[in-house]
Amino acid sequence: DADAFKIVSASSDLQVRIWSALAPFKCLQIVVGHTRSVLCVHKPPGAFFVTGSSDCEVKVWKIIGTSFKPVKRVICRHSMLGHCCAVTAVQMSAAEVVSGGADGKIIIWSADDGTRLRTMEAHKGSVMVLRFDVIKIISGGSDQTIATHDMATGSKLQTLHGHNGAVIALEFDQSKIVSA
Repeated sequence: DADAFKIVSASSDLQVRIWSALAPFKCLQIVVGHTRSVLCVHKPPGAFFVTGSSDCEVKVWKIIGTSFKPVKRVICRHSMLGHCCAVTAVQMSAAEVVSGGADGKIIIWSADDGTRLRTMEAHKGSVMVLRFDVIKIISGGSDQTIATHDMATGSKLQTLHGHNGAVIALEFDQSKIVSA
């Protein structure tokens, strides 16, 4: 799968760059679609990726290419407005896009048509990082907490305390959460 050999980066220069993950690691495409700094990006397996920006927008992009030319063009599939301030964290799956903002809110969107499905109050400061699976969403915030939400209902399950600074990275599996 040619999509497995791409790196997607985002920058304060408004650019999203798609790179070859194989030597010579060259830039294959520059994408401009946000009007302010692009703060976060997530590229799951496949042709799609998602970005979040200081312009308060979440965008879902599709990479169109062939085996001979892995990136012919990139199209914006959805532009989603729902955050009232910067989008600071994004992740997507085949069915959903989940975004977190500087307002402490998490929004679940349909990856298929870009409609907003649920909005949750997660943190008393910015959402710095989020991860999700089919059961739950786990986020870290500038308020030094980790919040867990039920994916299906949006209900807050618990708030974990213990960090003495913003939670800026986390991963989880079925039995534990690792955070920094």
